Amino acid sequence: MIKKFALGMAAAMTIAISASSTANAQACARNVVSAVGKTSITAIGARLSARNTWRTSVRRQLGPNYASVSRARAKRDICRKVGARTSCRFVARPCRA
Repeated sequence: MIKKFALGMAAAMTIAISASSTANAQACARNVVSAVGKTSITAIGARLSARNTWRTSVRRQLGPNYASVSRARAKRDICRKVGARTSCRFVARPCRA
């Protein structure tokens, strides 16, 4: 009786895990997309500009379904000072909704 219960629980857990991983799977682009934004006095402004430029670039290349920073994978903000201003590059792998 205990063996049947344990086997039933194991089967239920396997089904639940495979169903949740399928539901969380996203279709992502093969390559990362990189975009440089406008320089800004603040690092936050430079980051936002780079991410907006990335969204525009992805929308043109892959369509609007891929143009979400929150769904993207392998995200990186690369910023550096240029004189008194900051310049950022945003690199990410776009994923579909």
